[in-house]
Amino acid sequence: MANSGIAAYIKQLSEAAQTARIMTARDRQELLSDIAKDEDNAAADRIRAVDTLNKMTGEYTTKVEASVQTSEKLSDILSQLGGDDLDST
Repeated sequence: MANSGIAAYIKQLSEAAQTARIMTARDRQELLSDIAKDEDNAAADRIRAVDTLNKMTGEYTTKVEASVQTSEKLSDILSQLGGDDLDST
């Protein structure tokens, strides 16, 4: 019994140590910002850091608004196929 308690305790300590080593999103953003701002870094590295930051923060996401309307023809086809529950009108 004592060995299982010790093993569980060691596992708990190991997991805590691994969690402490993992960078948070904010840590990663700070590191990338430091790389991007450091003029001693190569231009390609700075650009790559900015690109990665942009991807992390969703700067490249294209937002599209759309509305879908069913026509009477589509409703007729759905009802003929037995898809009455699919009809949104």
